[in-house]
Amino acid sequence: MKIRRAVTTAVTCAAVTPVLLLCAAPAFADPGSFVAVSRVATATAASVAELEQAVVQAEKGYDAALAAEAEYQRVLDAELDDATHPLAVAATAARAHAGRAAATKSAADKAVTDAQGAVEAIVEDPNATEDQRVAAFKAHDDARKAAEAAAAAKTAADARSTAARSALSDYRVRLVQQLPVLKKTTKDALTALQAAEKALEDARKAGSGGTGGTPAPSPGTPGAGATPTAPATATAAPAPAPATSVPSTSGSTPQSGASPAAAGASNGETDGSLAETGSSSVLPRFALAGAAAVASGAGAVFVVRRRRTAGRNSA
Repeated sequence: MKIRRAVTTAVTCAAVTPVLLLCAAPAFADPGSFVAVSRVATATAASVAELEQAVVQAEKGYDAALAAEAEYQRVLDAELDDATHPLAVAATAARAHAGRAAATKSAADKAVTDAQGAVEAIVEDPNATEDQRVAAFKAHDDARKAAEAAAAAKTAADARSTAARSALSDYRVRLVQQLPVLKKTTKDALTALQAAEKALEDARKAGSGGTGGTPAPSPGTPGAGATPTAPATATAAPAPAPATSVPSTSGSTPQSGASPAAAGASNGETDGSLAETGSSSVLPRFALAGAAAVASGAGAVFVVRRRRTAGRNSA
């Protein structure tokens, strides 16, 4: 009787132990897994929020660069066509003075030619007096000196006109050279905006288990020969942060938020991975121990029955 009671107790314990272990599996769950899931969810939400802020800042930078380029283009057109600019006024005045100096030189050269003709006529005239000859030579000499002075004045006026026109041309060239710099700044700002939007879209897809959502609209690259237009700034609604899971201490199944795999399954998509149960890696060991206990109980029953049968046969 004592052996029968011991065997019965062992078999009962062996049968009940696996059931208790399976029911208490959540209690043996590794709390680190819940903490890890919570940290990943919080990090994902923070990353998305930071990327959204980066997109907003990139949009502001692109709008500012585009506005600066348009404003500079307006100023450039006005400066190039402005005849009242000091350099433009100086160049116009120098050009007019050079024109007057050229006309004066032409008149002086003609006077020299006329005086030369008068001298030749006086020399060939036998009736010309000495005073007439002296006056003709003096007039020729004065005309020659006036022509030399007019030539020097014309040379100086041409030099001043050239310098004034060069100063105006250099000023306009510097203005025009600044425009490609602003265009490159606008292009870089657009590239940064597109990269920020792409990073935000990838983060949202990763946070939703690869299902993705409606991607944030990105401004198109301006076509060749067309002035880029500023995109309409749209404030994107922040993606909802996944609910963090809290391990249960009452022995029931822990309540957790929708995991990325569950989110994909709810939309009819799966990623081919198994769902996480939250159980600890120690559970298989307890299961093996329970199986060993069942096997030991069965062996004990077999031995007891065999002994009883052998005792009856011997009696």
